[in-house]
Amino acid sequence: METIIEEQGKVAIVTLKGRLETTESAEVQEKITTLYEKDLEQVIIDCKDLEYIASSGLRILFLLLRAMKPKGTDVIIRNNSDMLKSLFDSTGFTPLFKFE
Repeated sequence: METIIEEQGKVAIVTLKGRLETTESAEVQEKITTLYEKDLEQVIIDCKDLEYIASSGLRILFLLLRAMKPKGTDVIIRNNSDMLKSLFDSTGFTPLFKFE
């Protein structure tokens, strides 16, 4: 699992590559938590190379949304695969996030 965070002005792009299994969740969470205190307009989660996400990975995305939304920061899921869309739909997360 690889997590790449790039900041471009007030936009952070988080690229997730590989399989976000429970064993990798703590490391990914630690990296994403660094965005919580930043003054951002958008956080884009790029899922183009995300092969799988466990429920612990969904929790990370939800916690990110919960931390950023009160500050007016949009959390956007980009390059959503059919697998991820199905998972978001079945867990009820679809209405919470913006998708590109």
